[in-house]
Order: sequence, then C-alpha cells, then structure tokens
Amino acid sequence: MKFWIAVLVLIAGYQLWWKHRPFKFKPATFVDVRGTERTLRPWGKPAVVTFWISNCGFSDRALKILKMASDKYDPSDLDVIGFYVNPISDDQLLALPQVKQNNYIFVSAQQRIDLIGQLAHDFSPRAGGDVYFIDKKGLAHRIDVLDPKESSIALFSKLDKTISRNGKGIRLRSTPSSERALPSLPVLESGK
Repeated sequence: MKFWIAVLVLIAGYQLWWKHRPFKFKPATFVDVRGTERTLRPWGKPAVVTFWISNCGFSDRALKILKMASDKYDPSDLDVIGFYVNPISDDQLLALPQVKQNNYIFVSAQQRIDLIGQLAHDFSPRAGGDVYFIDKKGLAHRIDVLDPKESSIALFSKLDKTISRNGKGIRLRSTPSSERALPSLPVLESGK
C-alpha cells in the first residue's frame, strides 16, 4: 500500500513539475499596435508576455502583473507584451482603457492570425490564464494566475523571483512610474 501511495505522490509531483517547466518556442516576429516591429526569439531581448481577453478577471489580474513589471524594470532591458486575442482592429485596441493607461507593448493577435496560431501551439495559452517570462536563452517560464487565493502582488512576487533567477542583467527603472514627475504646466500670471 505504501508503495502505491509513493507512486501516486511521484506522479503528482512529476505532473506539477511538467506543468511549470521552462520550455522553448519558435521565434516570432510581429508588429505591435503602434506599428513597431518586435521579435520574440532565443538569445533576444527578455520579455514578459501574457494573452488576454476583455471582461475576464484573470486577464485583468495578468494585466496588473504586466503593469507592475513595466513599472519596475527598465524597458531597454525587458519587453512587456500583452497579446489581445479578441477579434478587434488595432484602432479599437488602442481605444481600450487597459491600453491607454499602460506603457507596455500591445499586440492585436487576431489581426495576425498566423502569429497567434504559432504562439498558441508553443505556449498553449489559456485565455487570461498565464504570464510568461522569456529569458535571454529563449526559455519561457510560466506563472499561473488562475489561483483565486493569490493576490496580484503575490503573483508579481513570483514573476519577480523568476526574473531575478533567470534574467541576469535586467536593470530596474531608475525612477518608478509612480514617482515620475508629471509634465509641468505653464504658470499663468494674474492680471494678464
């Protein structure tokens, strides 16, 4: 009996390891919604990536994690990319509040059907279910955001630890976005 319990524990542990193991993917070149060509490839620039849809709590959580990564890490060392999988145009995507309020890279994946097909094969994304860190070697490390017991901050902490372990040389922003100075407004003198 103890033997079979040990076997079941080993199988469960292996399945858990297999689910969260880093994996390789095929290089992907695409144009973001602002018209800039980007590439995800081994030995390229590291990236944090998610696939998201509208009106999904898990997608909102994944976008919060991307926002935290975008605010913490220097954009010259780390791309932060959100692939939007609902069928809308780039102009419609740019009008969404999630896109307007954030400074990271957005891609309307449905407009690039060959890209989403390739990424779906390699990443097998569940809509709004995962955030990936892609290191310089081209290994994708998955952070699962589907656990409702974990807060966005706790999940970002997992991503942050993954980046610190596997993303050597990625610098922090010199000034976090919350502390960046807003553009100054002209001062009006009274009486003129």
